[in-house]
Amino acid sequence: MPLPPPPAPPRRRRRTGLVVAGLVATVLVATGGGIAWWALGDDPAPQRTTSAEAEEPEDPTDLEGVADRYANLAEDVTAGVTACELVEDTPAGVTERLRCSLPEASLELTTFESADDLLAARTAVLDTEVGTISDVTADRAYFGFDPDNGGTADPAVVYWDLAAARQSGHVVAATPDHPYEDLSADVAETGPVVGEPSEPAHPRLIRLLAGLGIGDCSRIPTFGDGETEENLCSRDGYDVYAAAFGTEAELLRYRVDVRSRQREDRVYTGSSVYCYSLDADPVCPSVEGERVLGRILGYVSEDGQEDESGVLYLDHVRCGCYVEVWGREGVGRGDPNALQPVLFPLTRGAVEGTATARTGWLV
Repeated sequence: MPLPPPPAPPRRRRRTGLVVAGLVATVLVATGGGIAWWALGDDPAPQRTTSAEAEEPEDPTDLEGVADRYANLAEDVTAGVTACELVEDTPAGVTERLRCSLPEASLELTTFESADDLLAARTAVLDTEVGTISDVTADRAYFGFDPDNGGTADPAVVYWDLAAARQSGHVVAATPDHPYEDLSADVAETGPVVGEPSEPAHPRLIRLLAGLGIGDCSRIPTFGDGETEENLCSRDGYDVYAAAFGTEAELLRYRVDVRSRQREDRVYTGSSVYCYSLDADPVCPSVEGERVLGRILGYVSEDGQEDESGVLYLDHVRCGCYVEVWGREGVGRGDPNALQPVLFPLTRGAVEGTATARTGWLV
């Protein structure tokens, strides 16, 4: 039987209850030095001797034989499976499809004629809806969906594949209330060759987090529409959420949504202008005519709890990313102003109105 799932990570408060405390007059501008980014390469997927091309078995639904033919996908892909049936009516490009039963889910195992057939089928599964978590390359893919974050009646999903093996696994919970954490834990027990992502993957987001001194990050299902990834991080004991969008336009739409919740009775009073310059003692120029790198907002969450939390938000347009730090007990409860030195260590001790980003955290 499956092992008990690990404790669920801290749940983020719903954004539907957030009320913006006020738009900061703060912007990020580039005044010199340019912007330089680096990219991460994808490690090659581990390869195992395939058994997908073995002679056709006498009983294709025998669990021991299934585990052997799909050993590329997992050490024991049939762990927890009670029975499998062969799907007779399959689309072009599929050489075998099995539908297997789990105690609270179904598992579909597919072997394709070619890697191109697998990649074409993959696109029908992957998306960036709210509640997704994914790690996708041309070689392999992992995709999960958490209906708790997504706010839908759709069931939890885990999908993974390996192009070199031309095989995929697709697990769907039997009911919408079956937790994604339980489903992903059951899949993890099989020893999949492609596992759930555990850390940030977006190169520019990684660079931004490093520059801000934010670490100890773990991937979680997304909370924003159009996000390609979301992470729960930590800085000085504060919860920090960091996410990347697929395009700049999606980030800007999210920013507009945040600004639309502005309330004048809760105003964030920060007014510093942040710039990046190679000058020894630069003076940040007027924003007029300069490239705006991003904006900083402060708001207070209103989720029906007494300990309303202040939140300080930074986005970076070219990155397509944002970072939020949430107040904790004693600091930032109901007051985003108190969180400014937490999110921006470079501003500690800075003169009001101007701060110099000499650390190069926007490079």
